[in-house]
Amino acid sequence: MNYKGAVRSIEAREKFGINLGLSRIKALLSLLSDPQDCFKSVLIAGTNGKGSTAAMLSAVLTDAGYRTGLYTSPHLLSYTERIRLNEKDISPSEFASAVSAVEKVLKKHKKTIKDPTVFEILTAAAFLVFAEKKVDIAILEVGLGGRLDATNTVNPLVSVITNVGLDHTDVLGKSIAKIAKEKAGIIKKGIPVVTAAEGAALKVITDVTRTIGTTLAVPAACLPARQGRQVVVRDFRTDLTSPLLGRHQKKNLAVALEVLSVLRKKGFALSENDIKRGLKKTRWRGRFEIASKDPLIILDGAHNPAGAKALRETLERADISRPATLILGILSTKDVPSIVRELVPFFDRVIATKSSHLKAASAGDVAREAKKFIPDVFCAENVKKALSLAGASGKSRTAVVTGSLFTVADALRALDSAA
Repeated sequence: MNYKGAVRSIEAREKFGINLGLSRIKALLSLLSDPQDCFKSVLIAGTNGKGSTAAMLSAVLTDAGYRTGLYTSPHLLSYTERIRLNEKDISPSEFASAVSAVEKVLKKHKKTIKDPTVFEILTAAAFLVFAEKKVDIAILEVGLGGRLDATNTVNPLVSVITNVGLDHTDVLGKSIAKIAKEKAGIIKKGIPVVTAAEGAALKVITDVTRTIGTTLAVPAACLPARQGRQVVVRDFRTDLTSPLLGRHQKKNLAVALEVLSVLRKKGFALSENDIKRGLKKTRWRGRFEIASKDPLIILDGAHNPAGAKALRETLERADISRPATLILGILSTKDVPSIVRELVPFFDRVIATKSSHLKAASAGDVAREAKKFIPDVFCAENVKKALSLAGASGKSRTAVVTGSLFTVADALRALDSAA
């Protein structure tokens, strides 16, 4: 099986959609000789900030000399982005080999493991790669929720919940408390927990850690004073700055530093210079990424109201050139009105568009919501045409492409083809 064949094999299973549960992945991993037990790991759940936190940890640990695996989702341009070794995507042939090994087992045991999802196959493939490459540690991003996510088959050194917001409410629950309970499903007895969650979510996570029997740390930068007695708090270094743009990245940095503190206590040799040097090398595409400086084009994968708010706050402090155009494409499964409400009033004009994802909301639906806030709203049938429209008008000094990582991916393809 080559890379294209592996992709066809994976995409043929998209019809099974999201089907949370651990029975299929546990059976599959058992047949693969439980690769998840062959490496140490950090497991990261949360509504936003999972990928950014994971990227910082991977950069630091790699720079410190550890053979480091990184598993994230979704990808922007290639499936190989999801599985990284020492800060580099695995090769197409390595990806194909891992997927082929998983598919071979599934074909042999198709009566035992019925209808595994795309994410389950990718997770099993990632675990195989990390086991075969003998990584010292793997940084694993939870796909959805936590309790029933395929990644929740590892026994990590640290469990992380970056934050909790209203997202995937159709699957995880319609309240912060219910969503927090699902994400807290990654907490295990005796395994330290790090979180930047607040309010009702922090209370849920605190209660779960106490019930299960483990420690909870909230970085000082993330902890409201009134909640200080509820958890164990360790300070983090205040002279380090986030390598990623955006005020919200300060909390992600604080979480990453707290995790590194735990890893040091567990035997990982990490000096202050290792941390500083590694952080400077952190790269995370599609998160307030400057794709062009003249004209200024910013790409950001804000895909829920909390992410949209963080993007707006970052833009407010960035002193960007005006007029500013928002190119906005959102999935129909997301809270379109809330995302629009957070972002649109900041901009001078909006180009509503539709990404190539099957569940993308129509440009018309996005435009109707945007017109509630500003009059200059236009439609483009795809992201490439939206970028062209933004440039051809001559009215934009700045363009921000956002609404989902799939919209960002389409923008990257369009910009690469135009280069």
